[in-house]
Amino acid sequence: MHLFHCLASVSTATLLCSARLKYIQARQIGSR
Repeated sequence: MHLFHCLASVSTATLLCSARLKYIQARQIGSR
């Protein structure tokens, strides 16, 4: 159960990171 919780938190962090990168890229493209 602990291992699953760790994997879930890692996947969540990865999703947040990728979403943030996409958001930053979209802002940079829109600001040009």
